Amino acid sequence: MFNKDIRLLNKVIRLGESGKVQYTDEELIRLKKKRSQLRDWKQSAKISQNNGFGHYEQKTDS
Repeated sequence: MFNKDIRLLNKVIRLGESGKVQYTDEELIRLKKKRSQLRDWKQSAKISQNNGFGHYEQKTDS
């Protein structure tokens, strides 16, 4: 559920920063805050689904 929204926001933010879509700075800031909020909600939903287990686990880029 959150993944689709986060991907859409990423795409819109990228287009706005590249200048292909005319967004004001305030609109871009609002979009970035919304993306951050969705990421936080996704993380908290994952923690609650695992009953608190596994939230100390860090992702490694390998």
